[in-house]
Amino acid sequence: MRENQSARQNRELERQFYEIQRETSRLEQMEHQTRELEREQRERIERRRMALAHMHQEARESLQQLHYSLSQSEKIMAFSKPAIQEEDLLASSQLRTVAYKLVELGLANLAENIFRHISILRSNEPQSFRDLALLLQESTNIQYNHIIEISDLFKKVILGEWDNRFAEIEVTALHELNWFLFRFHQQQQIAASLDNRLIRHLHVDLRIVLVWDTDLDLHVIEPTGEECYYSHKNTANGGMISRDFTRGYGPEEYLIRKATKGTYTVRVKYFANHQQSLTGATTIMVYIYKYYGESNQQKEIVTLRLDSNKEMIDVCKVEFDDDVKRKSQHIRTHCQKFEYEYSSKYYL
Repeated sequence: MRENQSARQNRELERQFYEIQRETSRLEQMEHQTRELEREQRERIERRRMALAHMHQEARESLQQLHYSLSQSEKIMAFSKPAIQEEDLLASSQLRTVAYKLVELGLANLAENIFRHISILRSNEPQSFRDLALLLQESTNIQYNHIIEISDLFKKVILGEWDNRFAEIEVTALHELNWFLFRFHQQQQIAASLDNRLIRHLHVDLRIVLVWDTDLDLHVIEPTGEECYYSHKNTANGGMISRDFTRGYGPEEYLIRKATKGTYTVRVKYFANHQQSLTGATTIMVYIYKYYGESNQQKEIVTLRLDSNKEMIDVCKVEFDDDVKRKSQHIRTHCQKFEYEYSSKYYL
């Protein structure tokens, strides 16, 4: 009897001991989880602090650049066109860079003033008028007089006589003008001043546009692994890339009317030049459109400063999911800090 009672007591003690062990283990696990949560929270706070510090630094650099560029503007305007030196012309390039950054930051009014100034300084460059037209059409309160001005700016690019280094920029501008006319239902009013054959709205699933202030080449790797670039302008899936602008500011664009599901990798091939050596960095601006030219069009703008002259740089990865096609709430574009031929087959 005593042995049975002693055995029961031993078993009870063992049970209590195991429960204490389990409770101790549970508490240790909770303590470990708490420490992990605290560590993750500290890391999140530190990442946010670093991100805010980086944004603050970028904003400060942009403001410094804006101040410098504006201080140079009056100096440039004082020269007649034949007397302008290369160093003075660089200031207009810097103005353009600042304007691009202001667009990214949502400061459209400031950017508009700069783009209007650039259109005077560099009236011999079609990009000056295209940049202004693209900015003005983003206004939330477009009146009829704005529509006329925007259309005139696009038509100046399309119908103007430009230096050979800008050849085919009119193709890109024509595509953008048609989307603008379609968006504001102005085809009939504006078409009278253009050949009717040029008025045709063209929507595409994916459009990636690169503008820059140095010599860059746009490369897009499709989900199949096929790479679209200046030496391979058309892909099996229907992707195509525009003419390579080796001088000026682009744009260079990639288009695919029926995009396949998967990841599109955007890269640039970078060639250091004289301007980069003077300014210490070059700036690229990437516009990423999904369902371009449709009511659910999605757009993201990324400005990236390149401080080194690495030959090939990964810029963006774009996820395209055809299972949720035309459902804009599911469109996701991921950016990492980020020969368009106007041919008859596009109208089939």
